[in-house]
Amino acid sequence: HILSANEDSDKRVILLHGAKFKAQTWNDLGTIDTLGKAGFGILALDMPGFGESPYCMMEQIDVLYNVIQKKEIKK
Repeated sequence: HILSANEDSDKRVILLHGAKFKAQTWNDLGTIDTLGKAGFGILALDMPGFGESPYCMMEQIDVLYNVIQKKEIKK
């Protein structure tokens, strides 16, 4: 599960949650809105087993890598 905003921006930010949070937390705190207004493209991920993402056997680093590849994030 991914929340996103301004995906066409050249300045992209990936927001990762802590153990007690989820992607929606970044929206609730106003972080997505603030970064979006500053011109950043935002991806806020629910890592496997958190928020709206089901648990999976894939390592979290591999999940993150796959998202970066699919979204064509270069830097």
